[in-house]
Amino acid sequence: KKYFIIVFGIKEQIDLLPERCREIFLLHLEGYDNDAIAKKLSLSIETVKTQKKRAMKTLRNNLKEKLQKKYPDTSFFILFLYLDLYL
Repeated sequence: KKYFIIVFGIKEQIDLLPERCREIFLLHLEGYDNDAIAKKLSLSIETVKTQKKRAMKTLRNNLKEKLQKKYPDTSFFILFLYLDLYL
């Protein structure tokens, strides 16, 4: 039950991202690499990288405050979001 609420909180925050940023981030979660995302959306690889970083930073900042107040043991989710920038 607790994990469902946490996942819902993450999905809710993803839904609040700007449209292009959200689209790129969701493709990333589906397993597309930067090159594939760039080709699929007719963007430069640098734009894809920038938008992914922007999405991760926004999610990290928003989730950290929201989830840690309610669930102090969610730091590993925040860490995952931070580390994912470098994958």
